[in-house]
Amino acid sequence: MDGTPESSFVEPEAEFMDENAGNIYSMTNDELMEMIKNSMDQPLNLADINSYDDNKAFMFGGGNGYDNSQQYQLNTPGSVGSFQSTPQSNFGDFSPSTVGNNFGGMNSYSQSLPQSPYSDVPSSPFSSNLAHNPYNPSVNSPQGNQFNSRGNNNVNNATGQQPIDGNQIRASRNAQAINELNSMIETVTKSLEKLRRDQKQVALPISHENFSLLEEDQRKLKNSIDWIDKTLNNLMDNMHLESNEMNQILLLEQELHFFSKQLGLYCLELQNFQKDGTIPCYGLHIVVQPFPDSVKQHKAIDEHLAVRLLSGAKFDTRPACTIRAEIVDSSAQKSGGSKKNSSGASVENGEKLINESGIATFNDLKFPTGTRLKSIRLKFSARFNVSDSRGSIHTVSIESAPTNAIVVKTNENQWHEAEGILLKKTAFANFGEISWHRFSNWLQRRYLGATKQNVQSPVRPLSTYDFQYIHALKFDNKPIISQKHFDNFWQWFGPLLHKIRYQRHVLALWTRGYICGFLTREEVESVLKNEQIGTFLIRVSERCDQFAVSYQSAEMVKHYLVKNDDTHGAKRTLPDFLRDYKDFACILQLSIDKATNKRILRRCDKESVLKEFYSKKAANSSPGYVEVISVQ
Repeated sequence: MDGTPESSFVEPEAEFMDENAGNIYSMTNDELMEMIKNSMDQPLNLADINSYDDNKAFMFGGGNGYDNSQQYQLNTPGSVGSFQSTPQSNFGDFSPSTVGNNFGGMNSYSQSLPQSPYSDVPSSPFSSNLAHNPYNPSVNSPQGNQFNSRGNNNVNNATGQQPIDGNQIRASRNAQAINELNSMIETVTKSLEKLRRDQKQVALPISHENFSLLEEDQRKLKNSIDWIDKTLNNLMDNMHLESNEMNQILLLEQELHFFSKQLGLYCLELQNFQKDGTIPCYGLHIVVQPFPDSVKQHKAIDEHLAVRLLSGAKFDTRPACTIRAEIVDSSAQKSGGSKKNSSGASVENGEKLINESGIATFNDLKFPTGTRLKSIRLKFSARFNVSDSRGSIHTVSIESAPTNAIVVKTNENQWHEAEGILLKKTAFANFGEISWHRFSNWLQRRYLGATKQNVQSPVRPLSTYDFQYIHALKFDNKPIISQKHFDNFWQWFGPLLHKIRYQRHVLALWTRGYICGFLTREEVESVLKNEQIGTFLIRVSERCDQFAVSYQSAEMVKHYLVKNDDTHGAKRTLPDFLRDYKDFACILQLSIDKATNKRILRRCDKESVLKEFYSKKAANSSPGYVEVISVQ
């Protein structure tokens, strides 16, 4: 749907008038756009480490000054060796669930991109003074006030007030913008229904006056739909969205697609009124789809797909007909054409009758052949006969727009390559460059699907810190990223995500925070250097798609890169590797406090945490690993 130039947008006060209540909006278009512009992410003043309490937990700062010193006690505080007997996840209960539907990005988003929200972040994605020792208890005041990495008390001494949390401001602005857009969508729904009633009741042959009134109503409605479309894309381009906010945006886009399709039929029908006024208008619209997604060859899709038969306002009879699915090449999405299927793929169970509501549901679609790591799309068509008000018979042939992209895998080893194809097509669409915000929002969406989390309430989404790390390490903090940047990033991130998703026990360790993930080598050394011998954490290697174990030895902090051979085979898992290294005694668990956005590291006894994951037959104990590498 092409965006209408801003000069032709119609103010909601002038265009969206409830027929009984008058103006329903609290904001004009310009006011909402100004709010969105002002709510672009600002650089976050992130203190690296705020406080440490030896009897409780490490606290990584979110720069908001809240005192959590009394909130994160271990059940049995004390030194190494005194831990919770049954550690629980600090990310919440992990219950894998099916991820909601994904919908492709709109085509008309603005190419006027803001500066990177992290443009002032140095080569390390965390602003901190690593020379300052954050774990020296002497830096903590007796009252337990939090200190940032520069040693400054975060409480405003002049006013006694705590500083404003930038994350809370951003969330509030995002919520306000989305709520306003929801209100506009509700009004568009009412306006579209009113247009349907008026057009259905108009007398034929249509008078010039009635034609002009209906045409003007259609124009206003189209301008409003296009304005909401542009605003949604500005949100995607200029804001970091939480996973539930992203889900709301995609649902709003889904509704806009339906409004645009239905309005198009009303416009076509009105033009027919000027001719003989009797030709019925129909269309097909995909209302629910599980794509973009990769599917396994010969396996039915996990979620259903639904196609709805739409009609004009005047002639809204729903004829009994069959909806048929066919495969088209991915490039047909934008052109609207039906390029010949060159992938060699085919579809089974691709014919369904519409029900009384005019909907055909496809819940057992199968693809008997792989697509050779190429993306395809489905398109739906129908052909039927209808009679007009004069009794004349008309043959109607209609088809839907293509679905979002699909990759058919022959085996799960192709998963991360397929996922990269889908993320790239979904985020970039037909553009060579996009904003970092748009990419990070789609990356979060695909990551949650890959790790089997609920998009409305994820257990461990990618955090602000994770995005800062990725943005600095792989994209040089650039506000605009190219497809070449993405390809370089996915060579590292794709296999890592595959390991998290498929390697035995790794997903559970990841979602519970026992794999800390995206921490720099310098940060880890700062954490571990004052810890007792045997304390360790698991992080992502900065140079390759492997995990690294950083641990405090008798001499220094060391880093071991976990090789494939260390966790090879069904009876040799990551927990087994950690079990057999006897010098590993105390694992650090990462969590994010949602109220303050602080990172917290807790000490946990290795055996208590990992014993549920150990293989039944213990392998021979290893004398230990002496190789120390520099993880770049």
